[in-house]
Amino acid sequence: MPSTQKTLTELRRRTPEILQEAREHRVACLVTDRGQVAGVIVDPESWDLLNRRLALLEQLALGMQDIAEGRLTDHEAVRDEFSRWL
Repeated sequence: MPSTQKTLTELRRRTPEILQEAREHRVACLVTDRGQVAGVIVDPESWDLLNRRLALLEQLALGMQDIAEGRLTDHEAVRDEFSRWL
């Protein structure tokens, strides 16, 4: 995702325009305070996408941990378990 950088002072002065730019162009805006990044502004759709991707990565990491620790179930056992529910 492309990004721009704005100072906290500029954000205070131009909040509506900066928010509109983020929404319309899907451009993240890094907000700096005294030269350090203090926050990030992103449009709602990008925020949702980032959260969905993060949730997927977390589930993948848990699955990889299960594999590494030997917590596996074969296909037959899973099919048998599901057939009891139906």
